Parts: sequence; structure tokens; C-alpha cells
Amino acid sequence: MNKETFSENLLKQSSSDRLEISTQDEHGAFVDVNRNDLGEIISVNYYLEEGDLEKQVFYENGEISKIRYYKDNKVIKLEDYVGGVNISSKKYDKKGNCIYQIKYTYDKYNRIVKISKIIKDREISVKYEYDEIGRIVLRKFYVDLSERFFQEYRYDILNNLVEYIDNNQHIIVENFMDEKLLSYRIINSLSKETSITNNFKNGKYQNTRIVSEEKDYTEVNVNYVDNIMMKKPFAKEEDLDLVISELISHDKGFLCSSSRVNKTQDILDEYIKLRALPISIRKCVLYNLSLKLNV
Repeated sequence: MNKETFSENLLKQSSSDRLEISTQDEHGAFVDVNRNDLGEIISVNYYLEEGDLEKQVFYENGEISKIRYYKDNKVIKLEDYVGGVNISSKKYDKKGNCIYQIKYTYDKYNRIVKISKIIKDREISVKYEYDEIGRIVLRKFYVDLSERFFQEYRYDILNNLVEYIDNNQHIIVENFMDEKLLSYRIINSLSKETSITNNFKNGKYQNTRIVSEEKDYTEVNVNYVDNIMMKKPFAKEEDLDLVISELISHDKGFLCSSSRVNKTQDILDEYIKLRALPISIRKCVLYNLSLKLNV
């Protein structure tokens, strides 16, 4: 049972004449439950084993309204909720300055239809469109309200993702098995086609054959099987981070700027974001990053 479940169980408890209740969760960390005069829970404070405040969860009318996260007794993250859903999240540095803000917009079914990430005075956002059974069929990405990129997804009757289209390419699945891509075609913006065939032996990946108008060769690269472009999309903050590099990689020097890659963590962050890029672009960028790391 996690701490959120523990908190939900507290809400189900009968009212108490005590306005404050101290208890422990299943991990042994202390929890303070604060109630109003009617016995309704208005906030729950979670403490680490060391006694430091970990987070505070505030309630209104039995629903979460706000969550504050702490580190070294300083607020590092603040989440706001309306109707039980997260509408805003702010991340802070050690000095209390806001690093960035995330905003969420929902439809009448409580599905996320827009996520915006505001960094200083720049806003990067993604909008989602769903089909009649709740699958994401279109994502559009914006920088300061200007559309920069789109991703379209098409499914078959068995809910398998069989086509992917964006500004640069059209991917058509021809054969798959056990959620692994066996063969597919990539048609670029110039209508040139590349065929990808992944070969397996006893269920284990062996190699990939790549055939186009210019070349026909085989290489070992599991990325052609685990093609991130053919993964079903999801509406989360991490989804937006995955495509930020695609939105601003066209800015000259962004991926090769020393200010962006002067730390190992920066390199790891960039690599995670790169998984949203087409394979051809990903290889080029990884090569440039390797030059920066001298590997």
C-alpha cells in the first residue's frame, strides 16, 4: 500500500473529536492528519524517518486540492488540483525560484487534451485528439502558440498501431509479432521509401535488413525493433519532454552547445529525449554527442 492509498484510507475513517491525529504509515514514517471542527480531513503531513517533512496534501470537500513536496525542509514542487485532477505543477530550485511550470487541460471525460510546459518566458505545449474509443490519434506540438510538429497514429481493428505519420515521414507496419516490429516501410517527405526487415532466430533478435533506392545492407541495431515512433502515445508530462528536442533541435547549435552538454547528466537527459526522434536523426545526434564526450 503506497502513501496515496494510505491517505485515501484515512479519508474513509469516521470523524474524530480530535482535530489532530499522529500515526505511522506502513513504512514507519510519521503522518499527521489535521481535521476541522466537523472531523473532516483538511490536510495530511508526511514525514521522512529522519523527521523532515516530505510532503503536505491538502483537501477540500474530500478531494485533493494541493500537494507540496519538500527537500531539506524547502518546497521543491507544488501541485494544484481541481475536481480531483492535477491542473498545474511547479518545480522550484533550492533558492525558491520557479524552474518551470506544467499546466494540464482536460476534456469532459477527464482525458488530458493539452499539456503546457512554461520555462521562463517560453511555452512549449502538446495537444491531443482522441478517437471514439479513447485512443490518441493526433498530437500537435507548439512553441509559443506556433505549431511546429504533428504526430498522427492509426490503429487496426485489434487495437494494434499500424501507421504513424509526422512532418517528416510516414511509417507503415507490414508485419509484427509479440509486440515486436518484424517489417515496416518508411516513406520520407520526398516520397522515397525504405524497407525495414528485422530478423529473429529462436525468438531472439539477430539483425536488420535496410533496403532503399540507394542502398541495401544489414546491421545489428535493436532500435529498428524497438522503434519509439511506433509506440502508442500517452498523455503525461514525460511525453512532452520526449519531444522537446524535436521542437528545438532545428535551432542552430542547440544539441552541440557546450552549455547543454557540459555535464554527464545533461548527456543522459538528451539521450532520453532523443528516443522520440526518427532513427536517422537519432544516429546523427548521438554521434555529435559522442564527440562532445570524446567517446
